Amino acid sequence: MNVDLKHLQTLSEMKYQHSQKALSDLINRENELRRELERMRALLQKTQAQDPEDAQLRAVGGDIIWLKWLGRVQKELNMSLAGVLAQKEALLAGHRRATGRKIVTEGLSQQTELANRQAKQKAQLKSVIESTFFSPLD
Repeated sequence: MNVDLKHLQTLSEMKYQHSQKALSDLINRENELRRELERMRALLQKTQAQDPEDAQLRAVGGDIIWLKWLGRVQKELNMSLAGVLAQKEALLAGHRRATGRKIVTEGLSQQTELANRQAKQKAQLKSVIESTFFSPLD
């Protein structure tokens, strides 16, 4: 295989792996934010259900403070999630390019290897034919 093609294949593989890792990390962050948002929604529903044991807390306005805090946290989480989703979109475009380059270089590498094998087989066949027909007779 051509040295330049081998370097190109190695480089495209490394870029693909880097892209894959970055995307995986971002997806993990997205999932964390979604889980935390779901937890906040569950806390909000529980608070709005107004359990009888929380009557004293509601009487002093504690539930309003709690709901404001939940709202603020949900807003921050949603903003973080929006940022992560925007980053993810940009990374996905780069990842598609890296994947395409990796596939193309693998294909070129396979084609080159096949052409080299065929050339070698052809040379061997030619050598056998020449040695058979042009060998001195004893």
